[in-house]
Amino acid sequence: MKFKNPWGQGSDSHDKWFKNKWDNPSLNPEEISDDTRGELIEFFAEKASDIAAAAEKLGDSSVIMEHYWKFQTGVLGWFFSPNSKLTSATSRPSKLDTWDHWDDFSTNQRQTLSDLAGFSSATVIIRNNTDLKKLQEARTSWPSGYYSVFWSIPDGSSEETYTCNIFVGDTLHLAGKTQMTSEKKYYSAKQIYDAVAPFTLVEKANVARGNIAAFGGTHLEIVTKVYDEEGLFGGKTRVFCSRGGGRGSEDEMGIEKCGTAYFERDREINDDSIHFLTV
Repeated sequence: MKFKNPWGQGSDSHDKWFKNKWDNPSLNPEEISDDTRGELIEFFAEKASDIAAAAEKLGDSSVIMEHYWKFQTGVLGWFFSPNSKLTSATSRPSKLDTWDHWDDFSTNQRQTLSDLAGFSSATVIIRNNTDLKKLQEARTSWPSGYYSVFWSIPDGSSEETYTCNIFVGDTLHLAGKTQMTSEKKYYSAKQIYDAVAPFTLVEKANVARGNIAAFGGTHLEIVTKVYDEEGLFGGKTRVFCSRGGGRGSEDEMGIEKCGTAYFERDREINDDSIHFLTV
């Protein structure tokens, strides 16, 4: 998509100008024409759609959601992520043909493969062909382009281990909008709810697909749909659908859940306890 430059400086600067406006979306209405403003809105909507599409892709990955759940419940001390820049991110070994290759692996690589192969720990492995084959199959099952990330095992008190913020962080990474703290971890649910930089609040009237929904500072999801729900006694309520991790059961991890305006009211946009944000 090509855009008109509001200052008429030539087409070469179109993409750069709009990218700057995406990264720093504080607009002075006097600076741009109505046509350019419409193109900018279209550009923003396209980017937001990319975020929602990334959430759908991530949520549909049964392997990733399974390991989010195992990490969240303390079964494993790691999860899979597409983000190689996260602290303790561990790459899949390029090959495992012999035990010499195994000996060259890092501790985290050996632990990941041991877990995938079903061993209780790397120390119980017997150096024979049977166990080598199990580890080779485990390496094959390690999703291409994903890294095992070793963070502290959840204990119910450390926000960095909540998989809802991992889901949001991985989604933004897949959409090309990676956001990490200085410690190379993802922002917590509380930080995003409080709209710490680089996150900015979205007005309720402007909530759209691709926004982040922050529930009371303890949970996060990605908005995938916004629509009007007919109330039980008439009238319409604006609600949304969303995808996320950090949910209460494994079968709910990553799936789309939608709001309702009936007895169990849920995901209502005008709910004061829910903040909506963008980056």
